[in-house]
Amino acid sequence: MIDRKASWIWREGDPSLADTYLYFRKSFCPKMDRARLCVTADSAYCLYLNGELVGRGPVMGEPRWKYYDSYEVGFREGENVLAAVVYHYGPELTVFDSHGGFFLDSDIVRTDESWRYLEVTAWKQTGR
Repeated sequence: MIDRKASWIWREGDPSLADTYLYFRKSFCPKMDRARLCVTADSAYCLYLNGELVGRGPVMGEPRWKYYDSYEVGFREGENVLAAVVYHYGPELTVFDSHGGFFLDSDIVRTDESWRYLEVTAWKQTGR
């Protein structure tokens, strides 16, 4: 059972900045060979495990609530790497206040301050 101890993570500075892409990465050595990952983002994500696409999301839903996607994944022996590309549309493209964020929870690994991130400069921020 997942105990929901993960934290929303994002870059330092203004979390509502429009057209922001971040790369997130976490290396870990799991003690189990399988787990269910619960993942969401504000606004969109692509999740990878050891270089293979796990999924994209989050699922569409009521804008006032964040829905999450659930993935059953298998880990290899030794070090594993979770990575995500996360895009934040910005508050101008949503009905409610919007702050960039990434959230992943499981019995093995969860988002917290230990995740590494890099702001992606390959996309131009329009500053809408």
